[in-house]
Amino acid sequence: MEKNNINREIYKKAEKIIISGYNEKISQDEIKASLVSLGIPFSSINPLYRCIVYDRRLVKNPVEITEEVCTELDTVEIDFAETFETLQRLAEEISEKVGGASVVKVLRSIRSVFEEKGKSFPRKTSVVRGRIGNIGQTIINNFHENSEVTEKELLIELEKVTKNARKYLKANYKMLYALANNMSVKEVLYEFSKKGVL
Repeated sequence: MEKNNINREIYKKAEKIIISGYNEKISQDEIKASLVSLGIPFSSINPLYRCIVYDRRLVKNPVEITEEVCTELDTVEIDFAETFETLQRLAEEISEKVGGASVVKVLRSIRSVFEEKGKSFPRKTSVVRGRIGNIGQTIINNFHENSEVTEKELLIELEKVTKNARKYLKANYKMLYALANNMSVKEVLYEFSKKGVL
């Protein structure tokens, strides 16, 4: 936004509000809300804000950031066989060196290097998807913490998440115990007969 699009006096006041806001670490939203009180049209707030923060070098402008990221990338030899996770770590390192460059912005720049070389950018490793209900989570967590968890201990935990805990355990405890302890049917039956549980 050009300075001459708004009153010079209002521009100076806006500049003062933005600079003091940055120095006092006030959020952008709060700073912009203060600008509205000066009578600046809402549609002019963001352009004015950007103009002042870039002119006063409170933040780097996007062109400078991109240039610095490209300079950093020029110093690094990229292996086009890298995994997404390795490239993300590289992006995080560059992001730390170049103030104002987000990891996403650096990844975009790395992707463009891949495109320039005609290489395909590696895909992000897919996240494990699915859902396990409260009963399943409780059982898995208890057996994970103690593979020899007793039926009574497990019942106490399951009663916190379901009314049918006793019924569920009666039908499934031996099987769950066998799975958690890598036992065959004979082994689990022998184990429970030793404990007097049939």
